[in-house]
Amino acid sequence: MEYVLALQRCGTQWHLNTEMTVDPEAWFSTKMNNSSLILGYTRTLKPGTSDAVKFRWTTASTGLGLGLELPAK
Repeated sequence: MEYVLALQRCGTQWHLNTEMTVDPEAWFSTKMNNSSLILGYTRTLKPGTSDAVKFRWTTASTGLGLGLELPAK
């Protein structure tokens, strides 16, 4: 599990990122700051290709997203 905490003086006051590996091909992640929370699950489909499901809650709105990441060549 990995934790990152950074403090800034302008814009975002603080943010915290965590990542927990379930197996070599899947992991959960969270990103929190003073105005939002993002929960995600990412799985590698094949080398260089992964899919992700993310839930985002902000002080202004809530959203659910599904993404597919492909390698850039």
